[in-house]
Amino acid sequence: ELKLTYNRTRQAAITKEILEIVAGAEALKSA
Repeated sequence: ELKLTYNRTRQAAITKEILEIVAGAEALKSA
């Protein structure tokens, strides 16, 4: 149960990082 929660939290953090990287790349492209 704890491991499942940990994995979900970790997955959310990874997803957030990827979204921030993509957003940064898009901002650079349109600048």
